[in-house]
Amino acid sequence: MRCCSCYPPGQDWAGPKLEVSEDNWEFGDAPNAGAVSHTFKLTNAGNALLKILSVSASCGCTSTKVENQELKPGESTGITATFNSAAYPSGGRYVKQITVLTDDSIAPSKILTIGATVCATEYTWGGTTPRVIEVRDTSSKGKGSWQVLEIQNQTALTQKVTVLEKVGQVAEVKVPGKAIPSGGKGKVRVKVGAYHNPYPPSSLTLRLGSQEGERRVSIPVTDGANAGASGGIQPPKVLN
Repeated sequence: MRCCSCYPPGQDWAGPKLEVSEDNWEFGDAPNAGAVSHTFKLTNAGNALLKILSVSASCGCTSTKVENQELKPGESTGITATFNSAAYPSGGRYVKQITVLTDDSIAPSKILTIGATVCATEYTWGGTTPRVIEVRDTSSKGKGSWQVLEIQNQTALTQKVTVLEKVGQVAEVKVPGKAIPSGGKGKVRVKVGAYHNPYPPSSLTLRLGSQEGERRVSIPVTDGANAGASGGIQPPKVLN
């Protein structure tokens, strides 16, 4: 949803004008096993060069990366916000702010927010997924490798799985073609490139939808070799 409420209606625009794809992003459930990322799209809807002067986060657990700090009229860029859920081992609900300053003369300051419910080591997810995708194979030479996430639907409702966003090394995702019934299982196939310490960190955000509404789950991608793990999919300890 673009936010244009800061600008007078019917005004002929002159100069740079910032528009954003959305004001806030919800990661949903995020395990405290890594970091999850989202990319906000920024567009210059004016008729002069737009300069992004600074981008800052409200907390050290959140970092940002700007793809391009100068936008010609009609051009777009991305600001990727990364939330380090591993910084909160006890879990809990967290909302962070990102302040974007530009040379837009009418609305030079824009506040973006990200939110997540961090799941501690012992946690419960309703009908969802593993904690983290661990990547060890660095021999694929950029071709990537497929991994399989098994979703166990232990909720009382049928769940339809869709992809909301993939960031970084997550190149391709294939979700079940049919909704997963209560008590059933489904497989999500994820193609992940060889780990090379990317910035921003890679992650996958899924939507699980039922007649009661949607639930979001964001899964980080980590270097299983450095973590001392065997690589692959790390399952949750509790799933119901």
